[in-house]
Amino acid sequence: MKSKPLSEKEKKKVDKRLTEEPKSLYYINEFGQKKKWPEYENKKQCSRCKGIKDYSEFNRDRMRKDGYKGICRVCTKELNKKYTHNNAKKESRKRWLKNNLLKIKAKRIIRKLIKEEKIKKENCFFCGDPTTEIHHLLYEFPLKIIWVCEKHRIQLLPNHYLMSKKRQIAQNDLIIELKNKVNIL
Repeated sequence: MKSKPLSEKEKKKVDKRLTEEPKSLYYINEFGQKKKWPEYENKKQCSRCKGIKDYSEFNRDRMRKDGYKGICRVCTKELNKKYTHNNAKKESRKRWLKNNLLKIKAKRIIRKLIKEEKIKKENCFFCGDPTTEIHHLLYEFPLKIIWVCEKHRIQLLPNHYLMSKKRQIAQNDLIIELKNKVNIL
């Protein structure tokens, strides 16, 4: 079966298609079906940047018909950067609030009592310094507090792996002194 020669109009269409990037990867054939252009058989168009790229430049997505996401990896990376830049503080704050509920409740209770003048500011529990801050001994018992100066507040902070041996010893001595003065723990 011989094919018919193309008319001038059809030749121009074919030449135009070969020289220019198509606006779409697909065309409608003579039966009304949506088909991919043969030269773009192993390619996909990014829905964000509209670039035509190989399938290897798209992340996998089992839910999609072709098995790949609609946005290329470069665009996905840009979107993720924007999201993390805009929401990093929010996410960090939410995580901190979730992990420190007892601490927040204890501080609110003490703030309320100070505002109502049921608790009055005292001198440092250890050295008698008048410039003091509140230190909660246990957040489970919000009313069990002591007033400490900046120096002793830092010493009462919990141990962590960066703490020097000298500071750990000082903190342990301070806690022992506190236990001897007040039988709270």
